Amino acid sequence: MESSAVASPADLLATIPIAQIVKSGDLRLADGRLSFTSPGGLVLLDAPVEELHSVAKAAIGIHVWHRDKRFRFSFGKENPTRADSWVNTLAPMVGSAPAGQKVRRPWPAWAWLASLIGTVVGLLAVAGLLEAVFK
Repeated sequence: MESSAVASPADLLATIPIAQIVKSGDLRLADGRLSFTSPGGLVLLDAPVEELHSVAKAAIGIHVWHRDKRFRFSFGKENPTRADSWVNTLAPMVGSAPAGQKVRRPWPAWAWLASLIGTVVGLLAVAGLLEAVFK
């Protein structure tokens, strides 16, 4: 690996982070490009850093925007400082958002927890109603 390269194992998360649709691979910054490649060699992101914008730390990793697409990466709970390292590395290198494009901030940890609790409470309520109806 050349000295200017930064790489680490990461998970590419879907819009809803469900384990079945998480893609594991390697996030790599080298030669002015950010790439994410799965172990089978499938390239899911390969972009010049100047095409990236709005890098942000999130509750479970980082968000990186490439044009109008947001990529969400997780580094696992055993590496809580890895997200900080990636944001600190990428932030000074990325461009700005295209004119007129709205960039949503990542949800904070409390919002993820609130949505999880709300979903569980909703599912329990529906299960209770179904049980009462079919008794």
